[in-house]
Amino acid sequence: MLAENQGNCGGFPVLRFRTPPNVRAALSIAAIGWLVLLVLNRAGVMRITPYVLVGVVMWAAVLKSGVHATLAGVQVALMVPIRARDGTSPLKVTEHDLHPWVAFPSKASR
Repeated sequence: MLAENQGNCGGFPVLRFRTPPNVRAALSIAAIGWLVLLVLNRAGVMRITPYVLVGVVMWAAVLKSGVHATLAGVQVALMVPIRARDGTSPLKVTEHDLHPWVAFPSKASR
């Protein structure tokens, strides 16, 4: 696994040479997924489906690497376009659609 004392400047060599190959492969897949998300964002893709598909692959890769998989979700959310040219927001629409599935019931809603 990762060395415990990496220091400020020596972190990359320790990560490169002391990390098991399966962890490096998983992190490489996650990095490629992030680049795909960046290309989708820069190309102006407004549909949410490509972001979700790449996000699921990234999430699985980050989970397999041993890093907290929430980081993949945050990266995907940061790459989804905030506003389309027509003024709609793919991110807000997705958030609204996911709300019933992820919201915890409160006493006020009973």
